[in-house]
Amino acid sequence: MKEIDTLILVVGQAGVGKSTFINIVAGREVTNVSHGLEPCTVEPKYVICPLPRDPTSPSRIVLVDTPGLNNPDIEDYEKTK
Repeated sequence: MKEIDTLILVVGQAGVGKSTFINIVAGREVTNVSHGLEPCTVEPKYVICPLPRDPTSPSRIVLVDTPGLNNPDIEDYEKTK
C-alpha cells in the first residue's frame, strides 16, 4: 500500500501556542516550547504523526512547526526561505 501524507503548516503569531499544539497532537514532546511570548522556533521543523482514526493506516499527518509571525528578530519574508 502506498503511503499518503497530509501536510499541515501550523502558522500564527509568536507565542500563541503553535509548538504546544503540535506536542498535544503528537502525544509527546517533539518540539521545544518557550512558555511565554519569547519566540522559541527559529526555523521550520516537521513532525510525522499517524492518523488518529487508524494507527495501522499508511496515511500520516505531517505537522510543520513554523516560526511565529511578527517575531522582531526575524523578518517574515526570511521565514519562507
